[in-house]
Amino acid sequence: MEGSRRGAWLSGSVAVLVATLAVFLTAFERVPLDRVGVRLHKLGAGIEKRDLTPGYYLVLPGVHELLLFSPAVQDLTMEHEEAIRLRGKDEYQTAVDITVFYRIQAGEAHLLAEATPTPSQWQQVLRQGAENTIWEVLGELSTEDFYDTDRRMAAAQKARERMNADLAKNHLVVEDVLIRNIAYDPRFEERLLEQQLLGQKQILYASQQRMEEELEKTQTYEKGTGAQVLAVQEQKDQGIKSLIADMDRQVAEIEADANYRVQTLVAEAEAYRRGRIAQGELLRVQAQAEGEQAINEAYAGRGGELLLARQIIQNLSLGEIEVNTNRVNPFDVEAMLEMVGAAPRRP
Repeated sequence: MEGSRRGAWLSGSVAVLVATLAVFLTAFERVPLDRVGVRLHKLGAGIEKRDLTPGYYLVLPGVHELLLFSPAVQDLTMEHEEAIRLRGKDEYQTAVDITVFYRIQAGEAHLLAEATPTPSQWQQVLRQGAENTIWEVLGELSTEDFYDTDRRMAAAQKARERMNADLAKNHLVVEDVLIRNIAYDPRFEERLLEQQLLGQKQILYASQQRMEEELEKTQTYEKGTGAQVLAVQEQKDQGIKSLIADMDRQVAEIEADANYRVQTLVAEAEAYRRGRIAQGELLRVQAQAEGEQAINEAYAGRGGELLLARQIIQNLSLGEIEVNTNRVNPFDVEAMLEMVGAAPRRP
């Protein structure tokens, strides 16, 4: 019997646990990590005055309702048919695609839920505020100002600051305003095209003028360069002529010096030759004189007598006189002279 009671107790405990778990699962709801929760009390208390961070919270069916909001930056884009159409100071209409990046003010999700409970409601508030502000700020620009990046970005920054001032009561913060696309008035585009064509014509005319100026400079430069080339060519020719004349002069000097040296050598050789000839002639004359002197001396001596006798014998015709060499010495001149009767008289 005790075992039966214990089994019944265990069964009852399990039932209680299951019931408790079922109540917990149905009574508690989770706020995810990427969301902010707001708890609504349906029995009269309304919105709870705080934001619920990620975690589990008691949400009794029929008593509470858990509202979830994203704290991240979101975007609201107005384009195509929803694009903002502006009429600038120059009366041209410009369609502008706008993207507004916004988020819920930190810690004020419950206040936003009180003012505009659903996202569609506060996005509508945001859209109306963005349109009004952009109309006011961008409407101050002329159509041509949209071509200026600095002015366009300054206007977008001004629109962001004004939207934050207007939307502070709605617990929203505008992070940035992006002008994504601009569609210009066709009339303005035609006028702009005409201005561009006129500007291009002016640029073309200015380019032609610069080209003519550059051409004139080029021609002047070419003339100056041609004159410099001629001057350089003349200087080169003059230099070549001077070099040739200097070389000719040097060659002439060398040839003259060589000729002079040749003539000097020839003259010296001729003088030497004449001197040698004169010296030889002198030696010949001296030798001849010495020879004649030697002959005379020879003639004056015994040899001369012998020679004379010999010549007499050779040249003397004595007729039938017979000279007996046994009796007379043919080399005895005096004896021979006596024989022929030509002996000199003796004193």
